[in-house]
Amino acid sequence: GDPAALARAAESPQALHALPAAQVEPLSQAYAQTLHTVFLWTVPVALIGFVVALFLKEVKLRDSARLASTDMGEGFAQPGSGDSEKLLEISVASILHGAGPDTARRIIRESDTRLDMAGAWAVMQVDLFTRMVGHAGLRLIATRHRLPPEVLVPVFDRMIEEGYLTGDGRIFSHTAAGAREARVISEAWGRWLNERLAEDGARPGDGQLRAAVDVIAKRLLAEDLAQELSPEPRPGGSTRVGAPA
Repeated sequence: GDPAALARAAESPQALHALPAAQVEPLSQAYAQTLHTVFLWTVPVALIGFVVALFLKEVKLRDSARLASTDMGEGFAQPGSGDSEKLLEISVASILHGAGPDTARRIIRESDTRLDMAGAWAVMQVDLFTRMVGHAGLRLIATRHRLPPEVLVPVFDRMIEEGYLTGDGRIFSHTAAGAREARVISEAWGRWLNERLAEDGARPGDGQLRAAVDVIAKRLLAEDLAQELSPEPRPGGSTRVGAPA
């Protein structure tokens, strides 16, 4: 095919879908070869069943909240305070934003999971979308990460073959084994996050921490999906809206 057309298709999921199958295959293989690196940079952070995506959006910290208390412990010691809840959200977001791929790799390795990084990513994506939107669809996950769905098929197929997921190729759910992996990965991230918060003198209860991560996860997911599904201007003034399954 035309090299220029292939190059454009490699940069656009929509253009990739328009190519003949014979031309799609090598591009999908090229995507798959770099998928492990992609997973390292988009691996989600899970905490007691809730997930915050790393490296997908810079979380802007409010200076006023950051300066509200030099002793983080004092900030969390005020029961029922909306300011303390916001301070906790900001602290959690700051810690997660500062984590790198080496941190993610180490936490996954020490989590007692039987999964590799790619498998852990897939299992936690199912956890994230099931909890946040009610189902984990291949096209929705692909849209979230701005990838062609075909790129994600191999790892999800492998998780089904290994007994961690069930699904029809479009919608996925955990098996008992997959739920176990999601739990141990979540617990590992929870321990790590609690240790980081303790360094600042903060010792929130599990309920507070769970609520803070929930707020951040839902906000990131909603903002990213809204951006991906927003109408796109087309020539002539019309718009196009994506419709992931």
